[in-house]
Amino acid sequence: MFSKRQSSSLAGLCNGAQHCNCFTKEFNQVWNPPKATTSRLPMSAESAGNGKGHCRCSARCASRRWSRIIVSSNIGISACGKGGQWRQALALLSEMWETNLKPDVISYSAGISACEKGKQWQRALALLSEMWEAKLEPDVIIYNAGISVCAKAEQWQRANALLSEMWHARLEPDVMSYSAGISACEKGAQWQRALGLLSEMCEVKWEPDCSSATAPGSARARSASSGSRL
Repeated sequence: MFSKRQSSSLAGLCNGAQHCNCFTKEFNQVWNPPKATTSRLPMSAESAGNGKGHCRCSARCASRRWSRIIVSSNIGISACGKGGQWRQALALLSEMWETNLKPDVISYSAGISACEKGKQWQRALALLSEMWEAKLEPDVIIYNAGISVCAKAEQWQRANALLSEMWHARLEPDVMSYSAGISACEKGAQWQRALGLLSEMCEVKWEPDCSSATAPGSARARSASSGSRL
């Protein structure tokens, strides 16, 4: 059955995204499957002998059903994020734990992406930490979303910390990782750090885009205008 929280989350999503009608229909089909009719006839000897096979079949059916629910939940979180409904996205993610569904990497990726779009950098970092606690390894895309939301919030120290964390996790930052990190340094008037990232970017043979190449100069200008010592 749909919980009250899931219903309210979907209602909020409907107000923010036109394509959620199809999702809601699919989600309801998964959470409210048709009830199977049960027979009250005595179990025959033959059917009793096939009890183990029936149990295995039931287990497989249950596993497939839970998998469908997880997939549909992930679709819901992603749709909420795209519709600008980060609160509803996090509510669905929380609901997965409360209904004994273990969120996977895709669930967290969609949740962090929703936080990025909603400029919720603290919540995004909390989800990253939660992933490690759940023994789920974030990928480059997830880290990029985290660095990006920190850059938008002018949290250059957090953005740089995530870049360093990627190397410790044996993940090689890509162009988007460095671009977001340099952007964060630009907003924080950290021109020296921006130059360092630009140099590091070239060392790993990533070609910086125009905005990344000009960011150190912009950061230096910001630093000068704010009266910082160069």
